[in-house]
Amino acid sequence: MPLPEPRIATVAPSVLALAVMSTAFTGQAIALGFDRRYGVVRRLAATALPRWLLVAGRLVAVLGVVAVQVVLLGAIAAALGWRPAPAGVGWALLLVLLGCAAFAALGMLLGGSLRAEITLAVANLVWFVLLLAGGIVIPVSQLPGPLATVAAALPSGALAEGLRHTLATGAPRRPARCSCSSRGRRPAPRSRSASSACAETSHIRQWLHTRPAFCEAGPGCVKSRGGQARTGRPGSAVRSSSPSRTTARPLTRTWRKPVLGRVVSV
Repeated sequence: MPLPEPRIATVAPSVLALAVMSTAFTGQAIALGFDRRYGVVRRLAATALPRWLLVAGRLVAVLGVVAVQVVLLGAIAAALGWRPAPAGVGWALLLVLLGCAAFAALGMLLGGSLRAEITLAVANLVWFVLLLAGGIVIPVSQLPGPLATVAAALPSGALAEGLRHTLATGAPRRPARCSCSSRGRRPAPRSRSASSACAETSHIRQWLHTRPAFCEAGPGCVKSRGGQARTGRPGSAVRSSSPSRTTARPLTRTWRKPVLGRVVSV
């Protein structure tokens, strides 16, 4: 699979995302599963240690290991010629922190629900699946359509794509917005979903501004010889089109409607 030059700019964020997933998800799931098997969790539950502190301690341990990995991998990548954007380092650290929290939660959920042997097998299987089809080794943009949609919603795909984008451009990834053209402006290039949404919005606006005027004579109105609707009071004429002449009126024009012998503006 060809990678854009420099290749280290694509490989380094992927390796960082892989390190976070391996430490926070696979390592925590297997460790907690065997701690439950050997009775370590039961002995800790007999002490005065609250549950939230046990979970927080595991998360802090994960953060410590990930911090060492990030420093070592970053130094090796810098020696190989990697030059990340300085403005994106802070965003990358935030993504690493959120990725550790998400993967550690999933790992503790898996390790606290299944037996140790099953946890060992399932954790490694999920690790391989996320490695190959989760947007880490292969970017989400190069995956097939349905698989790319699923990978973009996974924590592995979100972390890997976020690290690649922030460390390359120095800014967080922003969601795509609808850039419909207005007043003769040339529309910006966009995806199929954005184009369909913009076309639907344009059709709705055109329908609203060209809808036929269906203002009819209301209660208390009497049509005059000229086809105009008039109320019982003299001088209170309400202008409306006849049923045979249905013209299009813009939505901004004020419509006047007789209600209980009075003419009010709607």
